[in-house]
Amino acid sequence: CIRVLAPRGGVRDLSEFQVSFKEIPQVDFCLDSQVAWGIVPLPIRAQVDARVRSSLEQFLRAELVDPKYMVVKANSLKPKHSLSDLDVQTAIEDAEWAKKQLGVGHAPRTWD
Repeated sequence: CIRVLAPRGGVRDLSEFQVSFKEIPQVDFCLDSQVAWGIVPLPIRAQVDARVRSSLEQFLRAELVDPKYMVVKANSLKPKHSLSDLDVQTAIEDAEWAKKQLGVGHAPRTWD
């Protein structure tokens, strides 16, 4: 479960918010590493993979699990009184991306 808090308190100002997890999240990723000594490859991929995964879990637990949080700043989400051409173009591109994610001609996704 993820918690998002807008500390500025403004209903319309989402330019800065906090993100944290209620518990350690399950993270899945693919790690491809190659370790060599000079030109001789070393067979330690599993050890490197385990260390990277362990370090990521330690980081998540220490920095992003309640009561810790990460502050995300998104200046593009500050309230505006007018829109620039770039704002309009960005909104169009974001809407097109969202349409592709939903699938053209498919019913909108619903979340319970």
